[in-house]
Amino acid sequence: IRDKGVLEPIIVRRAGSGYELVAGERRTRAATIAGLKEIPAIVVDIDDREALEIAIIENLQREDLNAVEETEAVIGLLEITLDLEPGRVTSLLQSLYNEERGRVGGRDVSERQRSAVQALFRRLGRFTISSFVSNRLPILEFPESLLSAVRNGKLTFTKAQAIARVEAQADRERLLAAALAEDLSLSQIRRRITELRAARAGSQLLKQS
Repeated sequence: IRDKGVLEPIIVRRAGSGYELVAGERRTRAATIAGLKEIPAIVVDIDDREALEIAIIENLQREDLNAVEETEAVIGLLEITLDLEPGRVTSLLQSLYNEERGRVGGRDVSERQRSAVQALFRRLGRFTISSFVSNRLPILEFPESLLSAVRNGKLTFTKAQAIARVEAQADRERLLAAALAEDLSLSQIRRRITELRAARAGSQLLKQS
């Protein structure tokens, strides 16, 4: 940016006597650090809802976005698109997932909602409804310690997903600590989970005998 300036304009909207940034926070901060006094901007006439949608979409385009942030951003975008609370969004996605697999049950989904969700996933181009429900929604059920580790870039999503399957909290927290301290690979984590389960099963047999 110092050498060539900001090549992609930021997006702003009018606010009182000035302007409010809609998209381009990282470019704006970088330009400030580089000492630029002016950068290109596109002025749009949009309401709060549209501004939030643009901000979330831009956030989803970041290359360094982790799985937790990505999941939360998609859920947030669906909240805006469908005008639903987070819990109802996940319920609706689960119903659409079940529909695709010919399962009956769950909440009814209107044609408008179905079309809106399908259109949004096509626009994003990252997931299908099925892949998002299978691989991303489970993140919302992760214990806070795992969420924090993924959000802070200390643990990959696949490793967190494996550790989350450990039912006993004490075992799970010890394994998480070991994974972070020893930089365990996914295969090493899975091996330790197998060992934990074998030890638990052996302990149960001893109690029964």
